[in-house]
Amino acid sequence: MEPVAAPPRLARPALAQSQLAAQSPPLPAANFFQLLANSPAATKAYLSWNGALAAGGQLTGRQREILALAVAEINGAKYDLEAHARASRSLGMSEQDICLARKATAPAPNDKALLQFARAVVLQRGDISDLDFEAMRRAGFTDAQITEVISAIALNIFTNYFNHVGRTPLEPPPARVPAGKGRSSSL
Repeated sequence: MEPVAAPPRLARPALAQSQLAAQSPPLPAANFFQLLANSPAATKAYLSWNGALAAGGQLTGRQREILALAVAEINGAKYDLEAHARASRSLGMSEQDICLARKATAPAPNDKALLQFARAVVLQRGDISDLDFEAMRRAGFTDAQITEVISAIALNIFTNYFNHVGRTPLEPPPARVPAGKGRSSSL
């Protein structure tokens, strides 16, 4: 028998769903966003930071996801592990890739360097050695990319801590569509 999850600590604002739907494009109805909606300023800050890294950054979506998986694993962030595993699968990553990222390693040398760097930054609270830093340089990462990696680490730590404090409940897995059936476009 699995232990019963503790209830969320933060309220789901009555306007949360309409606030999420009012975004352009609308945000997913994820529990994280529902609880974050307690503060429109925090929601705006998160969306701005995440959007800037995703739209204008030099890191790929895959790199941002493996980084998120490694940081969430270090922080024991169950909600974030599940959310980023789903996002990684949607990018075509295998279960083995996801498992390796959670262990802060990867077969590709540059991905491995990225994950080892992230691990060092999180575990050493940013006080990394010159060797940790130089490993990123040797892997070909530029100052701009290293800056984005640090920013992505900090953003992921925010979501990990927020979901810990708020006890954000996991979303149920997406419904499986029987073979031969099309997916509906409505959520």
